[in-house]
Amino acid sequence: MIARQSHINILSCLHIAFHSCLVSTLLVALFISGCARYDVIYETVLDPVPVRTGNVITIRKVAPTSPTVSTLVINWFGTSSYELRQGNTSVLTDPFVTYKYPHHVLSVNRLINYMRSNLLLVRDRYGQINPPPTAIFIGHSHYDHMMDTVAALELPNWNNVPVYGSPTSKHILKGYPKNAPSVPSNLCQASTGTSPDNKWAENWCHSDTNGSWKNVYANLLSYQSFEATHAYHFAGITLWDGKHNRDLRQPPRITNDFLTCTTYIHFFKFETSTGAANETFNIGLVGAATEVDTMLQNKLQTFANNNDVDVLILCVPGWDNIENEKYPGNLLEILKPRVIVLTHYDNFFDPDRNVDPQRLVPTADFNEFLNKLQKDINTISNYTQFESILIPGVGTKLYLNKQPSGTINVSKLFK
Repeated sequence: MIARQSHINILSCLHIAFHSCLVSTLLVALFISGCARYDVIYETVLDPVPVRTGNVITIRKVAPTSPTVSTLVINWFGTSSYELRQGNTSVLTDPFVTYKYPHHVLSVNRLINYMRSNLLLVRDRYGQINPPPTAIFIGHSHYDHMMDTVAALELPNWNNVPVYGSPTSKHILKGYPKNAPSVPSNLCQASTGTSPDNKWAENWCHSDTNGSWKNVYANLLSYQSFEATHAYHFAGITLWDGKHNRDLRQPPRITNDFLTCTTYIHFFKFETSTGAANETFNIGLVGAATEVDTMLQNKLQTFANNNDVDVLILCVPGWDNIENEKYPGNLLEILKPRVIVLTHYDNFFDPDRNVDPQRLVPTADFNEFLNKLQKDINTISNYTQFESILIPGVGTKLYLNKQPSGTINVSKLFK
């Protein structure tokens, strides 16, 4: 656990910095002076044991296996960026692999573009997706959920991949020039009529939230999206909140160009041509800790009444007082997923992330959240579907195969 006093100091300093609109040099000085640090001090005497009574955490190696046409492949690139694949049909979520140092994230200096993608890194990570994804989905428009979208679209044979997201996502994509203007033929119906304008917004589709499955490709991939509320980062503050009401005239240069706008919970249905139940997977992605108001609760309950959730990918929240928060129990009680995968806990403030062991993002109380998650699962009535919590490392591929009974077998293959 992060030392509580140090954590309070971090929050106080950032609160003052953001609300006083201090110049970037002062923000950098806060980090240098120790107000915010990478080497967070842990008080091991206060660390919670990450497993609750009655549960067992198992760490095991599984012999790599080759996926079949019915295998669900979950490939984690870090933060909320995943390749979800069954056969040749796939989704890429929240494209972001170009991690940034905190002083770059906090900079308000537009003379230096800190929001530029690392093209070599994007090619190395996303170039392994073969064939290219059927679609890209953006959960919300913060930099750590969409900054590398255009760099990915510029990879060979990616230029016609549709991008599903909010209107703000479209306004951001409008700032990026497109070398070969063409409107993809497989765009969603809501985008019909878009004309070429040499901008990557040509590839945008508005995520549909009307409460039914929408076909993305050949009845092999469908999605449902639900509007949610991005939880506070700290002290009642959601960083880079708001939306764009007009197109950007140039590519984003600072994090404040990536405003939140709508936060989505996405569900994806993968099916094979046989339509067999044990070859169909429903996967939910919660890329940001979220509140569940009455409207969202009713919509998710209707969804859960008609659909089993095989896998739910959950963001590890970055706040200190996890115990008193309703997340993630507010979602688990409704959706009752068989398998839970934890995400967005890696240190995306460290571009030099290829280290062993990999580091947690400084604001994540991982052990506290794992305890809270187990407690929520144990207190939910009639949650007989639950099978496992999976905590992959960045670069891990998970292979999931469903048995006729619905039970999911998991194997893993390291990158």
